[in-house]
Amino acid sequence: MRKGSSEYIRQLRRIAAGEISPAAADRLLAIAVSEYVGIGFRCAEPPQEFIEEVVKALRVVEKEDYRAAMAVKLRFGKHTSRVLTFREVGRELGISDRRAREVCARGLEKLAYTLTKQRSWRLLGF
Repeated sequence: MRKGSSEYIRQLRRIAAGEISPAAADRLLAIAVSEYVGIGFRCAEPPQEFIEEVVKALRVVEKEDYRAAMAVKLRFGKHTSRVLTFREVGRELGISDRRAREVCARGLEKLAYTLTKQRSWRLLGF
């Protein structure tokens, strides 16, 4: 069953009571970026190779746009080991929750673009 990123976040919050492992954060980010561009996984979990490519691409985005990368990291638990709401992300970055949503979307867009440049979607069969 394919899970939407918001549903996946809710389940992770319930299961882990707010704390997630680095591996779970990587999986969550891979699912979120693939759903952002409209690609669903053919299986329940993303392939490990794709997860590694997403982590590498996030480092590239961080060099180009630190604020967008930090918003993505905070939102999906890569920075704090806790999945944050947009309000919490905004508080961390000193911006409104609406602006945090926009910055996070920009980060996901740049992440998807970087993955396209690196031809990482081939790992998913595209």
